[in-house]
Amino acid sequence: MKKTILVLLALIICAGMTLCVSAETSSAIEDGDFEASIGAVYANDGTFEVVRTEDVYYGGNASLLTTRRANKWGAAAWNVTDYMQAKGEGKYYCTLYVTGNFSGSIRATLHTNHASGADVYRNIAVMTPFTNEAWTYVGADAEGNALPMGAENWNIDYSEWDKVIAGDVTNAVLYFWIEGDDFGDVYIDNINFWHESDTPVAYTASESPKLPAAGGAGESVTLEEDTDDTAPANPTTTEKNTQKPADTTPAEKGSSNTGLIIVICAAVIVVLAVVAILVSKKKKT
Repeated sequence: MKKTILVLLALIICAGMTLCVSAETSSAIEDGDFEASIGAVYANDGTFEVVRTEDVYYGGNASLLTTRRANKWGAAAWNVTDYMQAKGEGKYYCTLYVTGNFSGSIRATLHTNHASGADVYRNIAVMTPFTNEAWTYVGADAEGNALPMGAENWNIDYSEWDKVIAGDVTNAVLYFWIEGDDFGDVYIDNINFWHESDTPVAYTASESPKLPAAGGAGESVTLEEDTDDTAPANPTTTEKNTQKPADTTPAEKGSSNTGLIIVICAAVIVVLAVVAILVSKKKKT
């Protein structure tokens, strides 16, 4: 009987752990602030470098630097296959902040391959200009609301592009394409990529974000006091804002969502353990 109870308890604990893992997959990708490392980001064609830097940043104390570019479109890449396979069909969003030591443009492009054989490129149909004079918000409309990434179809307006991505993704990579007549450095910070069922991470802007001077040296820019958590009307400013689609409210990174998940998981495990004990006592009587 004791052996049976131990086996049952082991199964209960495993079930509880499974519930916890499943719950955690509901959160959006959280490693787009580059505070610890560059994570899964890489140089997509090997003709430049992507590194973490603390010389220039929008939030926290670091950003992603694309440097030594051998071509003018040199783009960092981020493999998001695992996240998309976990989330499945639906609309996806991508926002970020960008600056550089030259004037150029950038657009996040999502390239997906599917089990059906489909090979699709998706974006929001707009190349966003940037300079070394401000951190520019990318991936949103003029009001700061994130736009869903749609399948490219240059014969029709973006509003008519297919925004729903099929759930049979076999490979998915985000490319941050650059345009501009320069081989200069590009800095990216606070990347958010999320499925419509998630809320994006609410990265906190630094009180004194650093911008690159023409030529590369970073310089501090002090933000004015701002307690508004909505995106600014002008997405090219360096004011504090939160990346989000119009109908969602972001959750703080590493905040109450994670704690709530842990509490729920612990409660489930305790309840299941109590049930197992009661069952064992009933069998004894």
